[in-house]
Amino acid sequence: MRKRVIIAVTAASAWVGIPVQGLSAMSGADLAQPPASPTATSSAASAPDTCNMRQAKRFTGIVYKRQVHEDLARAILHNRIRLIRPGSVITQDMRPDRINLILDDAGKIMTIRCG
Repeated sequence: MRKRVIIAVTAASAWVGIPVQGLSAMSGADLAQPPASPTATSSAASAPDTCNMRQAKRFTGIVYKRQVHEDLARAILHNRIRLIRPGSVITQDMRPDRINLILDDAGKIMTIRCG
């Protein structure tokens, strides 16, 4: 029975693209547990800043106005800024070099993201 499980796992792993080195040494309990996923902080810390979001973070909490737009564009060194208001329809295209400003009902900048 154990041999069938290892063969099935090996075949499934090859299909998914997971390396199977040392699989025969694993116990049944090891095979039942899912692999550890990376933490959100490590992936966020290693993610490249493609839209100069670090310079834009200081604008969080400010009411969006024309002067804020000009100051933000000067700080991030580009003018690829998209406003996302509550209930607005947006396209699903991913542009890593664009800044998305998520606004609340009063026009205050709540979140800033690349995309």
